Amino acid sequence: MQSSSWSTASPWRSPRCRRRSPASCRRSRVDTCIAKLATTATSFCWRCSSPGCCWWRSPAKRPAAVANAFRVASVYRISDAAMLSAAVMLHHVAGTNSLSLLFGRDRASTTSLTAANATIIAVLLIVAVAGKSALLPFSSWLPRAMEGPTPSSAVYYGSLSVHAGCFLLLRAAPLLEQAPAARLLAGALGAATAVFAAFTTRAQSDVKSSLAYASLTQVGLIVLETAVGWYTIAFLHLAGHACFRLLQFLSAPNVLHDLHGLEETLDRHAAPARPAGVARSGRARRWLFLIALERGFLDAVLDRVVIEPFNRAAHRLTRLDAWLCSAVIPARVPADEEGDRDG
Repeated sequence: MQSSSWSTASPWRSPRCRRRSPASCRRSRVDTCIAKLATTATSFCWRCSSPGCCWWRSPAKRPAAVANAFRVASVYRISDAAMLSAAVMLHHVAGTNSLSLLFGRDRASTTSLTAANATIIAVLLIVAVAGKSALLPFSSWLPRAMEGPTPSSAVYYGSLSVHAGCFLLLRAAPLLEQAPAARLLAGALGAATAVFAAFTTRAQSDVKSSLAYASLTQVGLIVLETAVGWYTIAFLHLAGHACFRLLQFLSAPNVLHDLHGLEETLDRHAAPARPAGVARSGRARRWLFLIALERGFLDAVLDRVVIEPFNRAAHRLTRLDAWLCSAVIPARVPADEEGDRDG
């Protein structure tokens, strides 16, 4: 049996983690409900861009979890910037950012948009959906976000958070109908993500990563169904997959525990099975398996293109903020020094 990030000796089973898990899960449910019930684009963006959604699930004593939380926060900030830009442009063009007026049955607001404005706004929303739902090229953050030892990290990101972007895309369906280019882009991203995740999940050796990429496969199909126009099927697929994946994430530790106990009872270890993605021959198939094993090399690309520039920009803004504060708020001179100067 290969090692897994969920094992019987996992910190999940510590009393401290068991005390934290119920509160973490309750907060995840509340956050998701607020996002789903948001009536304006601004409130939806504010809920989805909550800074605490990344950091409170990363234990400070685990450097890898903190680093991965920073990775998730970087991708989320890109998604938030695109979502906020779309909300501002919607308010500027349509005069309101109410989701019920913009994306509801009354399409008077969306019909007033020109084709160019509708395409720009739809593309911004697709960028926000890609970052929030871990579509390509942002897919690598999802398995790393589950580094935390508590079940809330896996449940929130793998079952709840990735579906927020799909729900936003469903709410914006009337807008996509007026932007064929953006609709084609959404369908291409969904199909590419589904194919990439289907190959990658076959080469993973731990439960969390395998379930994460399995979730991405279904999320890509949901986005593709929305782009095609099968809105009812996409909504039912979203609801059913969220519930099913939630059950899988919660039951995975127990399944591993039972499997280990079964192996000990049989007094033998199962022979390491050949991964389904490994080809017996063929250079192209071996390269395909290598790409799936390395997760498409997206980690290095994401670090080079997103994480490092985001980190540099954050440090520069921090220094600029400190310089502006020191220039606007002069340093106070101690009272004894003022007395010496007067003397």
